[in-house]
Amino acid sequence: MTGTNDSVFVFRGYRLDAWQRRLWGPDGEPLTLRPKEFEALLVLVRRAGSPVSKSELMSMVWPDTVVEENNLNQVISKLRQTLGDDRNDPVFIATITGRGYQFVAAIEDRAPDDDNPGEKSAPSRKWWWGAAAAVVVAGAALSSSFWPVPDLVVPTAPSSLEDAELVTESLASNSMPTLSPDGTIMAFVSDRSGTSQIWIKGLPNGNAVQLTDGPLPADSPSWSPVSDAILFRRQTADGVWSIWLVDALGTKPPRLIIKDGNYPRFAPDGRSFVFTRGYFDLNRVRRHIYIGNLDGGEPRRVDGVPETPGFADLMPAINANGDIAFVLAEEGPSGDLWLYEAATGEFRVLTRSSNDFAGVWARSPVWLPDNQTIIYTASSDDPANSSLWSVNTRGSDPVRVSTGVGGYAEPAVSRDGSRLVYSYAQPLFRLVRTDPSTGEHRTIHESRAAFALPAVSRDGKTIVMFGESVSTVPVDGGQPTQLTFGPAGQATLPAWSRSDDTIYYYRGRSLHRLDPETGEDVQILEDFHWSKQNWLAVHDNKLAYRIRSRWPGRARSVSHDLDSGEVLKFDDDILATDWSRNGKTLLGRRFGDYGLLLCDAETLACTPILNGEEEIGGAMPRWSHDEERVFFRRALQDKPGHAEIWIVSRDGGQEERLFELGPYAPLSFFFSVAHDDTIIWPQIGSRGNPEIWMTSDLRVPAER
Repeated sequence: MTGTNDSVFVFRGYRLDAWQRRLWGPDGEPLTLRPKEFEALLVLVRRAGSPVSKSELMSMVWPDTVVEENNLNQVISKLRQTLGDDRNDPVFIATITGRGYQFVAAIEDRAPDDDNPGEKSAPSRKWWWGAAAAVVVAGAALSSSFWPVPDLVVPTAPSSLEDAELVTESLASNSMPTLSPDGTIMAFVSDRSGTSQIWIKGLPNGNAVQLTDGPLPADSPSWSPVSDAILFRRQTADGVWSIWLVDALGTKPPRLIIKDGNYPRFAPDGRSFVFTRGYFDLNRVRRHIYIGNLDGGEPRRVDGVPETPGFADLMPAINANGDIAFVLAEEGPSGDLWLYEAATGEFRVLTRSSNDFAGVWARSPVWLPDNQTIIYTASSDDPANSSLWSVNTRGSDPVRVSTGVGGYAEPAVSRDGSRLVYSYAQPLFRLVRTDPSTGEHRTIHESRAAFALPAVSRDGKTIVMFGESVSTVPVDGGQPTQLTFGPAGQATLPAWSRSDDTIYYYRGRSLHRLDPETGEDVQILEDFHWSKQNWLAVHDNKLAYRIRSRWPGRARSVSHDLDSGEVLKFDDDILATDWSRNGKTLLGRRFGDYGLLLCDAETLACTPILNGEEEIGGAMPRWSHDEERVFFRRALQDKPGHAEIWIVSRDGGQEERLFELGPYAPLSFFFSVAHDDTIIWPQIGSRGNPEIWMTSDLRVPAER
């Protein structure tokens, strides 16, 4: 029925290509189909001549999501529009009353050829047809014998990247590459279909083919070193990040391997893999490394990973000896590269920043085939301008692999060590001012260096923020003024006092007060660090902050009078964000359930902001300039890095959605409010989308 290949279907002049996931019309022009529309059409075409029930069709098009029948009806309606079909006199898709749908057009007996009405096939395209035929003939999934793996060499530290070539080029964001066993095919993450999904393509110039689909994004692919299996991360229907498996040919839908897991990475045996589990909240960080197996069974936890207040992603990678390279932050998000040695069970740090306050922003370690060299991403001062580094676990100092400014990230190495792929973007950070009445955005400051947590002064006209140092910039735009000096990363988390125009900020392990006019800088509290005392709000000599604890239920939110030294506990566990100008009311949200709160400065009692009898939930509440209303943020679960800004009267009532913001700058989901109630927020952008590059200069003579 489908000729010599079951991936291309021709019917009444239309051509449906399952590999390229494209449909061409009788005139040879490509037609636009949404991912679910394509999936539904493909199912019906493959079952041409037979009815497909609605329940079966929904389970195949939405394999991991419970949807209503109306979703399917809309997809079928759009397909009929695209094909010019008539529901009452169907030529392609007929409704079978009481049963479902049936594809009624005849499928022509035609094999694929080089007369593709769309794009011409790249040389690697022939490989795909051969692979598909091999699967049909063998009647089974690919095995390790399918992949021709060259003799392994033992590379030393990689050489320069001067011969790197661009292997993705589109209007989409492309990142997180991983390589097939022979290094000729790449799986990667792209949002070219609307949401971030896993794609594959032959290197360097093959066509990109979408491998996963669905309303929820997929990321963190890891290709087995010995087969066609690809692990990746995606949420389940109930919102839990989990680990899934899909074969590179897409012959079967992805299947759930581990529920509750992150950042899977295959071991060299292609059967076992490492991943992480755990959580971070404002009390504790609990993240652990596990070793799982495709054969099933309960994952084994790697015991002894140091517990720290830091919250960098562990991102483990395992070599053939069972040694695990991973990232660990002693404080905050800036981590160093660590090593777990399987033979001894010992843990040791491989990198150290020259700045005692922060790590090197290490991320994404990968092993070379010698089982002792690691390539990773790091940047001591600015996470946006990162480089590729290598380090030998037997004691040599780290060596920079890449040069130049930009965001080198997410390296992956072929099994034989001859090929390196990585993502690269030139970051651009913007300070944006948005009018809530119109949704119009205006950029007031741009920088190649990262900055975070902008806060507007009491008069609403000056913004303070921090990056390598604490600085200010006018709300109306202009050049920033640097206020602190010294090692990068020492001065962080500035906050204006709501009673005057002084700035409080953390410097190392102390709290400082800074007059931006005179430059006078005074230490006011010792042993005061954001990893323990955080969510600081200031009015005159009165501080509100939350004291973290490693023990459940021991954290507390307090009011601290700097004149008397008195520290009193609030009734609620509140994350403070804003004092009123008169210092009588503190605005914040309840820890744990996102309820918006107003707290009395005298009694320390807090009352929720209500909509009827319902508490209003959100994050980062901020006063309007007249303090009669409250702005707050709600994250968009289906769009990481994006959020909506809402507003409600301080007395409660119906909340109102204003507009969407995003993408946010790393580490900063904060916003602030100017004198005219415009919203100030940091946006992460780039000069062009992230793209993937490849170099083949890693092969060196084997050590003797």
